[in-house]
Amino acid sequence: MGNSLTTLRSIQKEFYVGVDFFYRSYTEVDGNGWTLRSILHLSTGDDNSRIPRILLRTDDLMYVTSNVNGNPNWNYLYNQKLTTGQWYKLEVQQFIVEEKV
Repeated sequence: MGNSLTTLRSIQKEFYVGVDFFYRSYTEVDGNGWTLRSILHLSTGDDNSRIPRILLRTDDLMYVTSNVNGNPNWNYLYNQKLTTGQWYKLEVQQFIVEEKV
């Protein structure tokens, strides 16, 4: 637990990632009330990059941070509580709507 499952060689501007996970209530938290484990964290290798990073909070809510339209700290709180002991399918995609030159 808490270990990286895989490392991708690269990630393109457009991508799709699907993950199935079994949710259980976590009690370990850091000083900000976050769990110590991410569900998914795609990164450039820099600790501060998130494309995206999906975390669980101790109140059973999911929190998403990502770099969106040049904002490296865009975030979204999914306000529907996860149910302990249930499987979830998480799908994340990024695609270009209008590329500017």
